[in-house]
Amino acid sequence: LSLFTKLTRHPLSLHPPPLPAPMTLHARPGNPSSFLLLFLLPCIASETPRMSQVTRDFSQIGRYLRPANRLSLSRVPFHIRSSTSTPSSSRLLKRWAEETGSGIRGSLVFDPDKTKQIREEAEQTFKSAVQRTEDRKAAVNASEAELFNNLAVALKEAKMFGLSSEDARLYPRIQMACQDLEENYGYKYKSDQLAGGWKLLFTTSQAYRNMQGMTGLSKAPMTELHSLYQILRKEKVTELQFQDALRSLPSVEEAQALSEEKPYGTSATVEVLNTFGSSKIKNEMRGIFMLDDIDNDGYKFTGVDQIVTEADSGGQENMPAASRAIQICSYISSDDQFRISRSTDGTVFIFQRVEDIEDLFEKMNLPKRGGSTWGGLFGR
Repeated sequence: LSLFTKLTRHPLSLHPPPLPAPMTLHARPGNPSSFLLLFLLPCIASETPRMSQVTRDFSQIGRYLRPANRLSLSRVPFHIRSSTSTPSSSRLLKRWAEETGSGIRGSLVFDPDKTKQIREEAEQTFKSAVQRTEDRKAAVNASEAELFNNLAVALKEAKMFGLSSEDARLYPRIQMACQDLEENYGYKYKSDQLAGGWKLLFTTSQAYRNMQGMTGLSKAPMTELHSLYQILRKEKVTELQFQDALRSLPSVEEAQALSEEKPYGTSATVEVLNTFGSSKIKNEMRGIFMLDDIDNDGYKFTGVDQIVTEADSGGQENMPAASRAIQICSYISSDDQFRISRSTDGTVFIFQRVEDIEDLFEKMNLPKRGGSTWGGLFGR
């Protein structure tokens, strides 16, 4: 009966007096029907507007029940009487309850002839809940596909990876579609899924838009951006590579903070340009990367911390290129083919997995690793 303490603060009556007294409940010990009242109270609310607050109070109980137990029962015939604190009224109310032959003594009485019907409906509702639980995975996948379709439609309208003024008009739609996927399915991936080759489909990065790519060389005459890639290789990082990466950082404090971290592998950011017709040039910035676990309101995400040490750009190789970029992976699709990442300022990067990226470069007549060099260009 402690669950019904809030109920005593609200008047209940189908025959509203000017100032109805609080309802009291006297349940017969050992009668299982008493516990059925917990589920009947929300049903009563739709018949009696004055019980709306009671329904809100009892609706909170559902948060502590397992989903299979949140049963919705059909309405059954019932009678509500307003009891007072006077002994005479109380005795009359008890006598009336006894004369009705119902199993519950008190001011809330339901027709005992409907008990079997209630149980059958409850069992059917329970079976339906179990079936919904079994079909939940299929329903979740369908819902994810529907949300991803909203993103795919917007991506199909993009002309230049989000770097043109026309693509900038898609930013609100892209942001909203990404947020829907992130909120519902963003945490359902493993950090190992980040390894591999990824092609950039779209970004809201202002820096990329200003440079029209990674290096700015796409602005040169007879040159245009063909594609952008991110490669995260799960391979051993030597101590020399790690120390070179720490020395490239802009401050000693930053290097000291990362000195105890363990590198996850090597990384490369690749820009492919079309130039002089069908010829292609590959620019590459490379270094190492680490994975950081990030907790956001109980949901686990993974951050990719890239430290770039050198680059092959504009036909020159092994150029010093110290920089650092942190992206938080906010979503990987259930088929492991698409990924959404965000920088620390919320910039969106949308990628598609490339199964064998080195073979892809070879088909484009580009080096499998490293960027294009002048010797390689004229040697072909």
